[in-house]
Amino acid sequence: LGPVIERAAGPGTASGAAALSPDAATLAIGTNDGATQLWDVRSPGRPVAIPARLTGPGGVVQGLMFSPDGRLLTVAGNDKKVWLWDVSDPYRPARAAELTGATNYTYQAAFSPDGRTLAYGTADRTVLLWDVADPRHPLRLGPALTGHGGYVFAAAFSADGRTMATAGGDNTVILWDVRDRAHPRPLPRRLTGPANYIYSLAYGSDGVLAATGGDGTIWLWDTSDPSDPRVLATLAGSAEALYIDVAVPTRPLLVTAGVGRQVRLWNLDPDEVAAHICATAGTPITEREWRRYVPSAPFAPPCR
Repeated sequence: LGPVIERAAGPGTASGAAALSPDAATLAIGTNDGATQLWDVRSPGRPVAIPARLTGPGGVVQGLMFSPDGRLLTVAGNDKKVWLWDVSDPYRPARAAELTGATNYTYQAAFSPDGRTLAYGTADRTVLLWDVADPRHPLRLGPALTGHGGYVFAAAFSADGRTMATAGGDNTVILWDVRDRAHPRPLPRRLTGPANYIYSLAYGSDGVLAATGGDGTIWLWDTSDPSDPRVLATLAGSAEALYIDVAVPTRPLLVTAGVGRQVRLWNLDPDEVAAHICATAGTPITEREWRRYVPSAPFAPPCR
């Protein structure tokens, strides 16, 4: 659509943290010196660097996330805090609050669907929850959540806001019942399978949870019944680590990206995938071949 944005418009190199506002008008890019650069991308072919740079973490920006209404931006980093910015006017951003409580690095935050609750993982191996309904006066919700055996890199809320998923350096996903935000309860079935760190989580509107990580594999679970999750599929499209996965709200699509410098779009609708395979592969088995190899079953070709 336009020029590749390879670096921040100022001092510091891009850290790899980035976020696009829900209305696709503002892009945030984190740097290795603690600053965040906002870009006006309403005309994607001609992105404009917004003069006001957000300064916050005293080191690398580890994660960025816009609230569902696009009015808030979280900046997580190496200074043990999550910085909350009011970006309702991106050209006049205002610092709303600093969220404390961690004693080590903080990672990308997640908003609940209603935007009132914020969760983020830490290098303390914990997850912190905050009430950010009044972003200038955030309230800590309960004690830090424990249970992971490694850094907690990722958190995500289900579309109905009743379940939260967390994951990280222990290669597992914990599902939490967060209907009572001040007293989250871990659900008994921990999700396992990934062979390396899990860096990113994304929920689809249908309860499908996607996880990507250091082994380059995408794991998909059906969590429509959070007490009885089940593996749907594993997608292998990269030999390198994947750091980002984003669910497309309006369709069963998943976007992934990682160190291989490729962005992939995955269609998760089995009917559409089957139709594509049939359209491109032709007739996979003839009636004569069926009678030879599957004589005990009536002819039922997978593509019709």
